[in-house]
Amino acid sequence: MGIVDRYNKYIKKFRVPILVFWIIILVLGITYGFNFFDKTENVFEPPEYTDGYKAQQVLEQVFPERANSTSLIIIIKSNNNNSVLNPEVQNYTFALIEKLNNFENSQIIKGIYSYYGLQAINQSDVAKSFVSENLTSTLIIVIYETENKDVEEDFIEYVEDTAFEIHLNEEEYSVYLTGLAVMDRDFSTAIVDNLKRMDSFILPIALIVLAIVIRRLKLMILPLISIAISIFTTFLILYGFTYIYTILSFAPSIVMSLVIAISIDYSLFLLTRYREEVEKGKDNFTAVSLMNEHSGHTILVSGLTLAVCFLGLMFFPVNAIASLGLSAGITVVVTLVTNLTFTPAALLTFGKFFYNEKYIKKIEQKLEKIKNNGKNKKIKENIKDARKKLNWVTITKFSQKYAVPIILLILVIAVPISVNVMKMELSLENKHLLPRNSQTWAAYAILEEDFDAGQLLPYYLIIQTNETNGVRNPTFFENSQKIIANLSLETKLTNESITGISWLNGQAIPWFYASILLNPSSSDSNSDLYKQMWTNYATSDNSSALFEIITPFDPQGKEALDWVKHTRKLLKDFEKEFGYEIYLAGGAIFWIDSLEVTTNLFPYMILTVILIVYVLIVIMFGSFFIPLRLLITIGLTLSWIFGLAVLVFEQNVLDWLFPNVLRGVNSLYWIVPIITFSIVLGLGLDYDIFLLSRISEYRKKGYSDRSAIIKGVEKTGTIITAAGIIMAIAFSGLLISSEMILNQVGFILCISVLVDTFFIRTILVPAIMSLAQKWNWWPKKMPEVTKEEIN
Repeated sequence: MGIVDRYNKYIKKFRVPILVFWIIILVLGITYGFNFFDKTENVFEPPEYTDGYKAQQVLEQVFPERANSTSLIIIIKSNNNNSVLNPEVQNYTFALIEKLNNFENSQIIKGIYSYYGLQAINQSDVAKSFVSENLTSTLIIVIYETENKDVEEDFIEYVEDTAFEIHLNEEEYSVYLTGLAVMDRDFSTAIVDNLKRMDSFILPIALIVLAIVIRRLKLMILPLISIAISIFTTFLILYGFTYIYTILSFAPSIVMSLVIAISIDYSLFLLTRYREEVEKGKDNFTAVSLMNEHSGHTILVSGLTLAVCFLGLMFFPVNAIASLGLSAGITVVVTLVTNLTFTPAALLTFGKFFYNEKYIKKIEQKLEKIKNNGKNKKIKENIKDARKKLNWVTITKFSQKYAVPIILLILVIAVPISVNVMKMELSLENKHLLPRNSQTWAAYAILEEDFDAGQLLPYYLIIQTNETNGVRNPTFFENSQKIIANLSLETKLTNESITGISWLNGQAIPWFYASILLNPSSSDSNSDLYKQMWTNYATSDNSSALFEIITPFDPQGKEALDWVKHTRKLLKDFEKEFGYEIYLAGGAIFWIDSLEVTTNLFPYMILTVILIVYVLIVIMFGSFFIPLRLLITIGLTLSWIFGLAVLVFEQNVLDWLFPNVLRGVNSLYWIVPIITFSIVLGLGLDYDIFLLSRISEYRKKGYSDRSAIIKGVEKTGTIITAAGIIMAIAFSGLLISSEMILNQVGFILCISVLVDTFFIRTILVPAIMSLAQKWNWWPKKMPEVTKEEIN
């Protein structure tokens, strides 16, 4: 007994326990699965061997309060471009500071800094950096430290409520709140909103398309239940993983889109085959068995391949990519198992409901009537005449007849777009993550325009002398000032960008003056402030010093990437010159190192996936040519779509059409190509394997290569087209989201599915296969041709 036969018998034997099992899992998923949303995070951790990880370890050991603290930034902006240096804003500032200090867990607040607060202690030079050059906006920065997420959420809510409750002329001023924690909150909220849109808008449309193709409303019950089981089971499993693994906040959106797309896709493949076998007069068990043998086998191979692509991302040493690989991989496996067990078990258990005998008898009567009708010949002629009209048979014949021109035409269209892949630039900018038109989006824009964008993510320069009092001497002051001056000269920093024990307000602090300020009996008015500063910027044994760097450019933008690379090179030279250990931490160091590691490993990932796919397809079809052709066509789809993405998101060719969506965006977010590569590859395999399975099936039945291709496309063309449309609908939920990262993922997936469906799989693949003929199956030998050639 073959594997498929045994599988069918097991499904029949244990069909009730299978259904009970899935019902229990569904209930557990509904009960606990929603907790998954609260456990996701936006925490990026680079590999341990990177410079950023080592620097962060030093920062946490030497300056733990800096490593563990974060900030909230309150921006007061004049709506009429008037000056914010007036009594009303001053009163607002002091009232806000007073109320913030009354927070029930006020011990988490480590400092509140503002223009008026610094002016009050005679620090006018420092205060200047808290007001924009045109005096139309001012900052209030709240530094806090807590590891308790609940306390942090309460504090952010308290700051937000307080900032908007205190009276300030709303016609004259606008108040904004931003900070990494606020950004994370707004991003997570937007993700939930996206999921609601998918549930209420995208899913019903996808199901309507599926119902049109299946043409039996009773069968539609199965996809609905399969989707529910897949979604809640995936959320339940991922919720368990959050206790041992960090999963990113936008994973739920990716999971939801994948489940809708893949589950409906698999249901379409299975149920159309089941319906086809039923209409041929097969009994229920035979129809289910043939469904599993053909469509089940197809989705098993494509699903496992897609799961391997995703789970392979877990081997990336970057947690952001690994967590998405885990989430997507589990999604595919759960959806695959659900469709291969629940669907056949339900069909076999409720056979009388789904397998309507009246419907079958009606079909049998029609078949018998056609068979016995004296006008049988005329009916056949009418069928042939119908085929001559615009349908899949006609399209396939056209592709075969003009195979070479079609291939050349597609290449002429695709290649000029594909070459833009070489111009792809990846970015870490926060704009890709912030919900458009949100408070954090507006605040970030003001911060970039009116102040140094680095206020949000300061970098830290740590200099370790490895000697007690190694930083409390004239030699260190001289050397550190030389380092800072060179950094300002050689990179895009300004003198005002750096603050530390030997450098303040853009100027070097002479050692003799610093020693006077540090003297316990000093009567200098700046002594107390400098001593406090020394406590914050030097270790207790005076062996290490920290310098804060506020970049005048986006700390996560392209300039930051170049700046970090150049700065690290300079710091290595300084280490050799002065004998210090110097580290660059904070800022976007984690992201930058993750991007570098990802960029270096991505080509190896592509090669590994290609090798795995090639081997799997060789095993499935026994051919060396088919997987080669498959990889070439999928490679064309990938390069075509990524080239188009570069034109849209980097070269801004559609800015005129979507100005509110694409404004200010000139790059792809760094993680987008990796996510979409695996999905596009998997979906391309899905359709290709489905088509090839039918072509192979007809070729083994004795049809010629040409006729098998025609029959295969005829049987799968409508299904693949419907599947592609459903996929595009499912992924369009990402297109209408408010986060650019999801827009980019949605754009690449939607367009790739449509291109693959309407051009690659139904036109280009038949054209190539018609040219290859018997070489399609090499070295495998196919049976002799016994069927009549299709003309």
